[in-house]
Amino acid sequence: MAERESQDIKGVGIPSALEMGTPRIGVRTYLSTEHLWNARHMARLCAERENTLAAQSIVGIEMQTRSYATASILEAVAYLESYVNEVWQDAADHRPAKITLGSAR
Repeated sequence: MAERESQDIKGVGIPSALEMGTPRIGVRTYLSTEHLWNARHMARLCAERENTLAAQSIVGIEMQTRSYATASILEAVAYLESYVNEVWQDAADHRPAKITLGSAR
């Protein structure tokens, strides 16, 4: 039986499971786009809050505005790190069609 498994299936050039190895199914999630969306969303919320405070002539440090600004910066950093890691992982997995330098996925 082992001899049959090492031969092509039905003689049509399709290798048997022994020759191909174990099939793998997986899903890759690219998180960089979510980080980029979050960074832009937090920046937009920060700008809206700053405009509201400016219209009310409120000056000084306001915690809500600062939290939006900080979250936007941290999400931008997370985007960059995720994107670089995704490009390197695609290269390591020999997936050149997925490597798109210079733009988010």
